[in-house]
Amino acid sequence: MDLGQLKRLLNSAGQVRILGRNLKFEARTLRLKRNQRTLPHLWASLDQELKRSCVAIVGITGATDHWCVVYRVTPKTLWLLDSDGCTYMRRSPCTVQTTRTRYCLEVGEILLIERQGASRQL
Repeated sequence: MDLGQLKRLLNSAGQVRILGRNLKFEARTLRLKRNQRTLPHLWASLDQELKRSCVAIVGITGATDHWCVVYRVTPKTLWLLDSDGCTYMRRSPCTVQTTRTRYCLEVGEILLIERQGASRQL
């Protein structure tokens, strides 16, 4: 699935009804200027955005080719909800440069999904 297909799927699922509750979601691309497409800027941006009501879908290439959901960033770890059953990824093998041996976080393929009407505070 490419980024365009994922965006269309998220737009379709933008308003759902679960257990009698109307839940609305907004999906938006994480925007980093070209000179900010570095790991320090990415970590800071994800740390700022990811709160109780917001997660990120991150495209990973390199050592794997996969999408995962990141819900928390700590100094050494990305915490995941992942279809492969992974619960975390260490930050140390991550990069934003194309590689075959490390986890390349595709900065241009990160979608933030935020529940509307939810407080962004923990």
